[in-house]
Amino acid sequence: MRRQLISALRDIGRMATAGQRALPGFLVIGAMKSGSTALHEYLAQHPRIVSGKRKEMHFFDRRLRRGRLWYRSQFPRRSELDGGKLTGDATPTYLVAPHAPALAKALLRDAKLIVVLRDPAERAISHYFHQQARWKNEPLGLLEALQAEPKRLAPHLVRMKGDALYFPWDYTHYAYQHQGDYAVHLRRWIDAFGRDRLHVIESDELATDTATALRSTFEFLGVDPEFDVPNVQPRNVTPGKRGVDEAVYDHLRQRFAEPNEALFDLLGRRFDWCK
Repeated sequence: MRRQLISALRDIGRMATAGQRALPGFLVIGAMKSGSTALHEYLAQHPRIVSGKRKEMHFFDRRLRRGRLWYRSQFPRRSELDGGKLTGDATPTYLVAPHAPALAKALLRDAKLIVVLRDPAERAISHYFHQQARWKNEPLGLLEALQAEPKRLAPHLVRMKGDALYFPWDYTHYAYQHQGDYAVHLRRWIDAFGRDRLHVIESDELATDTATALRSTFEFLGVDPEFDVPNVQPRNVTPGKRGVDEAVYDHLRQRFAEPNEALFDLLGRRFDWCK
């Protein structure tokens, strides 16, 4: 309670200076359990990138009611961004929030978009175990949860289409497979911002060839691409998979066969997921 009060008072203080603050020049829009936390930490080490108050602002999905003044108040003062410095918002659920692209475009007309994509089958499994480890409220086994997902999400998906303020907890936490329908989600962002403003990072490359992934990302953002990030330790790693049955992989391979092809067609880039 004390911590929440202190945070609320600080927010009030920051809102008093909102007019002096910058809006983000880039958004890391997702995907969940694909490396966005690590990417945010790596980007924040660049001398030309200044972090906002928190990693995940959630303005364009959960906190729209707080208003634009609140959102602006979460970022550095413009005086801190001299010499071409940037600030950004890394909220991985933006990718799957139906109204987020249009809302973001209306406020951040020239923002650049970064997305980290992971094999959606592995992402779904990691998401499930993260749900169990952190929230401890998934009563179903892995395959059962995957099979139950469409019924769980159906009423939320209908309501979300017409209500930009509705972003339910279940949609984020139980959408194990839906969040991996990358082409569906990315089309909305591309329609709003254009393909040239989207930079795609493959999560395995970020993990195994971090320097190359960061170099291309810094270049996309227009900051020194040769900067050597000093700390590239893994971040927000989900506990290891525990006895995933082959039936789960069979289910997920079938589930994502067409969505993966749609993604490759959309981006003009084939990943290793279905070779």
